[in-house]
Amino acid sequence: MQLYYSKNIPWPNSTQYRNPAFDAIFEQIVGMPDSPERTELYRQAERMVVEDLPNAYIYHRISYLLHHEWVKNIVPNSYRADTNGMGLTKFFQLDTDKRDAYKENFR
Repeated sequence: MQLYYSKNIPWPNSTQYRNPAFDAIFEQIVGMPDSPERTELYRQAERMVVEDLPNAYIYHRISYLLHHEWVKNIVPNSYRADTNGMGLTKFFQLDTDKRDAYKENFR
């Protein structure tokens, strides 16, 4: 939400979005503890941004993660993505027996 707060112009609010109603909600949210009231205020602020559309979202990235059958339980890390949209994996499990059998076939 701070990306659309008018006091953050020129950076990080590089869109130069200004909406006094949004700013008032944002200022109220900043000091609030997590609560249903705070969640509702976030929804209101989000609605304002979606209706005002200060950004034009022109694409949605799709990425694939190819792996061997001996790599299981992969949980991608969506927070850390590189320029290809592929992030580092947070968790995975190796079936070492399957891996070793695979390696034997290709020696």
